[in-house]
Amino acid sequence: LPTISEPVAPDNTNNFVEVEIWKVALRSYVKKREARTKNSHRIFALTLGQCSQALRNRIEAHNDWSTINNDTDVINLLRVIQQCMTQRQTRKHAVHALYEAESAIYKYRQGKHTSNNEYYEKFKDI
Repeated sequence: LPTISEPVAPDNTNNFVEVEIWKVALRSYVKKREARTKNSHRIFALTLGQCSQALRNRIEAHNDWSTINNDTDVINLLRVIQQCMTQRQTRKHAVHALYEAESAIYKYRQGKHTSNNEYYEKFKDI
């Protein structure tokens, strides 16, 4: 995100024009900061609302969830979602996750009425 920089107060406080320009810039800065915070909360809620219940359970089981939720940190929420979707684990040991992944691959079979393309797409999702 682009940074919103706070306007610098004028050196010469006796110059009425510079002070007024600074006041306008400061009001604009405050409005932009409030809008960013408000939009960040909305995006957080929208992103979390689009997750399935199973994914939400995995997100909430993540170690950093309480901090992310309290701060409504959208970027870290997206990182946790990415981790949950790619690793398919939250608090499991790596050995357990590897065993479950291998087991899922070995157990998956192509049904009689499943086309090769459907089988391949579902197999990639494992």
